[in-house]
Amino acid sequence: MPLRTYDTKADFDSLYDIGAEGAWGHPNTRAEVRMHYNRFVLLPYMRQRAQRLYQVLGWTSQTRLVIVGCGFNWTAEVLETELGMNRVIGLDVSVYIQAAKSQNEDDDIRAAIQAVGLSTSFGDGMTLFSALRGDGGPRAKKAADILNENIRTNASRNRVKQYISGAANFEGLSENVLESLTDAECAQLSGYAHQLTSGRISHFLDCLPNIPNDETWNAKTLEQWKALLPNDTVVENGTFRVL
Repeated sequence: MPLRTYDTKADFDSLYDIGAEGAWGHPNTRAEVRMHYNRFVLLPYMRQRAQRLYQVLGWTSQTRLVIVGCGFNWTAEVLETELGMNRVIGLDVSVYIQAAKSQNEDDDIRAAIQAVGLSTSFGDGMTLFSALRGDGGPRAKKAADILNENIRTNASRNRVKQYISGAANFEGLSENVLESLTDAECAQLSGYAHQLTSGRISHFLDCLPNIPNDETWNAKTLEQWKALLPNDTVVENGTFRVL
């Protein structure tokens, strides 16, 4: 069994607590609006992540990529629409992700603003609501490219191959997935990924000492991850070291 699951909104929200008013500040008479696993506060981080991964892994406009554990596919969105990669799709079997990927964030934003004592119907609260919701569209701009596939079977792998199209030499990337799995599950996922494609398999990871070293995480150094998965490429969050 995985060390952690991501089937609910609470599972994702628990990982993030981010001030949403950093760009303009807030009066000292109230607390700052806080958000969690939300597009407005996380897209800037995902943009930086995508840009660094593109650089350190040597991707080009011709690269095709499947991201395992893509969440709302924000990394893929930047890679494809801003950096011009040929084709980037995501896989995520989370019940929450699949249910919410085509919905907007209005309810989350409204609750966050009301939590600091403002109304979204007038004044500063209404202004904030307008700013934080952006275009008011779905939180995942590439919702159709978030496939509910686990690549554990030939049937699942074949559906992914058909969707991304072309010869099976595209690349694979897991995005903060391995830290929630046991060592045996990590090796198993790597095996499935190598059956999916003949291309390079990489893993983006939070590593020691920047991850809790307890029973709720699979906490390793980048060198330890490479030792566990010698046939794969591993990339450390923060430093973007590659082994």
